[in-house]
Amino acid sequence: MIIFFAGLPGVGKSSLAEAISKRFNIPYYPVDAKKIELYPALDPQYQYKIDNDISFAVGVKRKFFTAVAKDLERRASITRDIIVDDVLHRESWRKILFDCARTHFDGFIVFWVKTGEEIVKERLLSAVRKQHLLKDPWRMHLSYKNRFQDFSDQVIVFENNDHLDISVEKLAALITKGLSAA
Repeated sequence: MIIFFAGLPGVGKSSLAEAISKRFNIPYYPVDAKKIELYPALDPQYQYKIDNDISFAVGVKRKFFTAVAKDLERRASITRDIIVDDVLHRESWRKILFDCARTHFDGFIVFWVKTGEEIVKERLLSAVRKQHLLKDPWRMHLSYKNRFQDFSDQVIVFENNDHLDISVEKLAALITKGLSAA
């Protein structure tokens, strides 16, 4: 199964995904790290676009998500479960990843991570974000928020307004409860 942690920039999805990965000993697949690895080869103007907060073309993004799905497919032969985090703001990109999960894993579950706007703004304007593409993360948060396409698949909404340790405990309890019910 793929466990997706989705949400707008700054809501804490990567921190939660990484912590839950360690807690349950499930491999963690950070999509942002793949972006840093793959986008330079997919778009010759990569650095210029990053430096100027210019979005990548739809064709480049489609190639990227297709490459991620292929990479996840390869990983399905060595792991039954994996945790993936990404914004998942566009239905067409989600479809590529969800189809991969249905075909090569035992389906998927999506945790939509939400956090109060003031908390997100404080996080994005004050934190140094390691291995991150966004030059102006608050502006990008607002941009994603305006362009977000609603999920047609069912998601579990997780409110992440507490300290990371408290949120991880709450989320772990929710996951454990779900696993015991399955």
